[in-house]
Amino acid sequence: MNDPVTHSLELFRNGLFCSEAIVQAFNEDLQLGLDGAAVRIATVFGAGFGGAKCSCGSLTGALVVLGAVRGRTTPDESVDLLFSQAAELHDTFRKRFGQVCCRWLTREQEWGTPEHHAYCERFVQGAAELLHGILKGRDEQLTTKK
Repeated sequence: MNDPVTHSLELFRNGLFCSEAIVQAFNEDLQLGLDGAAVRIATVFGAGFGGAKCSCGSLTGALVVLGAVRGRTTPDESVDLLFSQAAELHDTFRKRFGQVCCRWLTREQEWGTPEHHAYCERFVQGAAELLHGILKGRDEQLTTKK
């Protein structure tokens, strides 16, 4: 497995939104086989749901990846593992950073400045680390969507 955490940060530093960076990095590094539509879908989650500053885009991008790996394609498939891991990702992110709301997380930053962007690197890295930790060691499941 390549290092999707470092890759997520590189993509974010090179202009992708937080959500896009995580989806693209994990897609490439874990060879999920998602096409460009996945990153386009993740675009709307940047800046806390399209600039609404609601849920952190880094966290939602990580959840998109988790869904791509563990999501179901038919109603009879179990979501137990997915929901358990999604809750773990959410709760651990909240414990680490104090909140999941983009507005709260960036409350001391002037929105849109280089300092704001640099400040958000901690959330990209944190969400990517948490997601990587959840998926690490389970290589046999990375390409099955169960």
